[in-house]
Amino acid sequence: MQNKEQKLIYKPYAKGKAFTKQLTRRAARLLLLTLITAVFYLFTGQLLVITEGILRFVLSAIVLVLVMGFFYYEGAVHGEEDVALGEIVLSRSSEGMKSTEDEEANCYNSLKGLVSVAVGILPFFIMAVIFAIITQKQVYKLGVLPSWLTAFQRHRDIEIALNYYNQGVSMGLEGALRIVIRMLLFPFVHFFGADNASNMFLMEKLSPLLICVVPLSYAVGYLSGPKRRAKVHGDIDTGKKRQRVKTLREIKKRRQGSEGNRIV
Repeated sequence: MQNKEQKLIYKPYAKGKAFTKQLTRRAARLLLLTLITAVFYLFTGQLLVITEGILRFVLSAIVLVLVMGFFYYEGAVHGEEDVALGEIVLSRSSEGMKSTEDEEANCYNSLKGLVSVAVGILPFFIMAVIFAIITQKQVYKLGVLPSWLTAFQRHRDIEIALNYYNQGVSMGLEGALRIVIRMLLFPFVHFFGADNASNMFLMEKLSPLLICVVPLSYAVGYLSGPKRRAKVHGDIDTGKKRQRVKTLREIKKRRQGSEGNRIV
């Protein structure tokens, strides 16, 4: 037996503005969620590092989908709340009552989710753009010499040559940004291949785009607000009909019982 499709009842609602006082709070929340996501990647990364091949790829994909799903749900909830507020504001208006300017502005607007994402991830996006411009392909760097070569450094002629290999690599802007960007894009690191310098260089060049992938799930979820609200109205209407049918059945049974008693 096939399940019936869920009933959707769309009700009119007042439309708000994309830029409101509410934008600051939601953008700050998205910024915080992005930071929490980076910490989450840091912990799950320990598990991903010990895996290899296709398993690492699959686990990275699962982590990415879970995080995107969380952002989607967050946006969907906010979208539904704004639609509900829009219905209240419109209902008040039809009854001759006024709502506050903030309430009218905070009603659903299809661009509000996208604007919230743009403002929320702006600091990370700017960092990603700067990093994409200055990043260079990583190659093998000179480092500390093996201990068995220490004895040869006592010879003046050899010491000059060996000192070349002791050049230190200081942490600059590129290195600092690389740490931040890779933390934010941890699943993509495994998609591109952490052991492939060319692929990692490509990922770093694409980082301004990749860093928007997860937060944009919030904007997509926000757009589902009207449909989620329509499902709520549909469930309410379905519940009322079921209750009405149940009541009619009870009345019918009572009538049949009373008629039977009369015949007896």
